[in-house]
Amino acid sequence: MAKKSRRLLPRVTGVVAATSMALSLGSCTFSEKSEEKALESCEEHLKQGANVSASGGGDEPVVSTSDPYASWAACGALAKGGTAADAAVAAQLVLGLTEPQVSGPGGGSVAMTRDGKSDALQSYDSTAYAPAAYEPGESAGSRIGVPSTLQLMRTLNEDAGKLDLAELAEPAVRLAHDGFEVSERLVQAVEEAKYPAITQDLYGKDAFAPGDTVHNPRYGDLIGAWAEADGRISDTDMDSLRDDLRNAAADEADEQALDALASTWSDGRDEAPKGQDPQCVDYEGANVCGVDSPATGSNIVLPALGILDHEDLGRLAPYDNKGYKVPRSTAAHLMVEAERLAFTEGNTWMGDPGDDGALQDIAKRYRDEVVMNQDYYRDAAQQIHQKRSIKSPEPTKLGDTPYRDFNEDGTSQLSITDRDGNVVSMTSTLQSYFGSGVVAGGFPLNNSLDNFTGESPEEPNSPAPLRHPKTTMSPMILTRDAQGEKGGNEVLAIGSPGGTKIPSYVIKNIVATQAWGLSVEDAVRMPNFGSTTRSASYIETDGDYGKLKDVKRAKKRLQEWGHSVDTGTADSGANLVSTSEEKNTAAADPRRDGAAYAAGP
Repeated sequence: MAKKSRRLLPRVTGVVAATSMALSLGSCTFSEKSEEKALESCEEHLKQGANVSASGGGDEPVVSTSDPYASWAACGALAKGGTAADAAVAAQLVLGLTEPQVSGPGGGSVAMTRDGKSDALQSYDSTAYAPAAYEPGESAGSRIGVPSTLQLMRTLNEDAGKLDLAELAEPAVRLAHDGFEVSERLVQAVEEAKYPAITQDLYGKDAFAPGDTVHNPRYGDLIGAWAEADGRISDTDMDSLRDDLRNAAADEADEQALDALASTWSDGRDEAPKGQDPQCVDYEGANVCGVDSPATGSNIVLPALGILDHEDLGRLAPYDNKGYKVPRSTAAHLMVEAERLAFTEGNTWMGDPGDDGALQDIAKRYRDEVVMNQDYYRDAAQQIHQKRSIKSPEPTKLGDTPYRDFNEDGTSQLSITDRDGNVVSMTSTLQSYFGSGVVAGGFPLNNSLDNFTGESPEEPNSPAPLRHPKTTMSPMILTRDAQGEKGGNEVLAIGSPGGTKIPSYVIKNIVATQAWGLSVEDAVRMPNFGSTTRSASYIETDGDYGKLKDVKRAKKRLQEWGHSVDTGTADSGANLVSTSEEKNTAAADPRRDGAAYAAGP
């Protein structure tokens, strides 16, 4: 696979100050001198903290994650000659420690990978799922899906890694024991989550402030033992996790739910997700690919892009306002409408079909008749009118399932390329901030089962044992050649946190880079806008964005054209990496604490 080039956006935040820990990332493997220089560079990056962009030559690795410590860990793995998959593992293990509000071993993840030699794309669905003895309920335990992120880490390492898991886990283990600085965002998450004991459960502190140093040795011990055991939770550690769950039970019903969780978790700890061919659409000459599952956000992103491919957005280049690229009102309208149509279908038909014959049939029809259907894209585009919103979009009739909205909050993203052109885009979630609020093994457990929306067994997203609830997570990989043909050696890896706004964040950045030719830096800095349901839209007006005349104009026009427009915060946290033969660039969204680093000598 040819090497890629990425672009990064300038981001400034003082989340991580200069660190005196001098954390070493191990011994040299591919070139002693080059590795030492690259590792020094990674340390310097961390001292600078959050950084919105980085770039290097076509064989220089770059990384963009949602946290400076995670980017530093990924940078170290790449500096030692590790692959993009190795770097993703190192980063994700750190995210579980430094961003426990949105990510970690207690949740689930989805990923896209690209092989640098064969150009082959793979998708991985490792989302949390209902226990084998699952029964819906109101207790915290009944909201927790079987954690699956560690299984994906093992798979990525086995399928596409070079370094040992123990070496990749070292940064997380060291930070857990030696301490790391608390970010402002983590403090805010604690305040918003309203789990009074969460800081005590995780760090042995009743409270902390930004810049405080905290420790989580329990996390470090479990991750270290997991890595030494080749990515498996030992019987001893599993027993300890069971004890944590029993101690967390609020009543008998909660204890039963947590026992059911522990039993399936233990049985499935050696299982690992298998790579699948992704689902892809053409958009503006690029091959846009996402996770092959009818329960993930690619089922909203891909049909929306298929619809927009009929709208010639290239003619509607954004305005330039005070250094920001701002969408034209007409472009924003067209994109909102396409996303509304995609949400109308997705919120009706997305779901895990499991082994149910009827639901398998619906999932197949949903893919064939909507998600991957060129005729659907054309017909849906014809529903979109200039200067007038669709009053009440209706889903394709695949059964009797009603449309239902749903909510999702706590996610993190990483995008990485290595010196051999391998690429990873991965999104992880706990569903809400700190998930269920239940802590085991030094990390919070998800509340992903809250994402079930169905009220009868016949509905695609209905709760059932061993079923995965739907999610809007949408890691994507785009490929094209230098002449604009799909499937070539120019690559864009993209994804974002943001709950139900994830599809619109991803779509905005894809349209900006592919239809409007913006750099990843300019794309990610563009004000966010889009749809979150079939009826709700938004445009970002916080901070500088609300002062931009073209943002004000777009908001006014969208309202005049019949849209219900929310305003305020839309802090995407997108992480982008673009690659080519000549240049790799990474961009981290300036709205969060993300960091983009180059890992070259």
